[in-house]
Amino acid sequence: MSAAMASSRVTFKIKGTTVSGEFFGICGSSEALGLWYPEKAAFLQPDRNDCTLWTTTVILPRSVPVQYRYFRAHILKSKSLTAPLKMDSLESIMTLKWWTLGG
Repeated sequence: MSAAMASSRVTFKIKGTTVSGEFFGICGSSEALGLWYPEKAAFLQPDRNDCTLWTTTVILPRSVPVQYRYFRAHILKSKSLTAPLKMDSLESIMTLKWWTLGG
């Protein structure tokens, strides 16, 4: 992203439940969303007061259309599992379900 390009903080939210070892992510057409590679996607973090609400905030360039999809995945292998979960701590994930809201 160019230093001159204006950007905005964008927060994504989704409601959903997981089982142990699962998480929600968001993958899309921008670098901040992993350029469609799930292993480079943004993780959503569970809300402290509502375990069914998951959120993440990323920086996206303004005036550039962004396509994205949420996914639920299972951790297959982790270098170190710590909270908050970071994609660079994972060696392998398995995407269980993809979906687009409102589409």
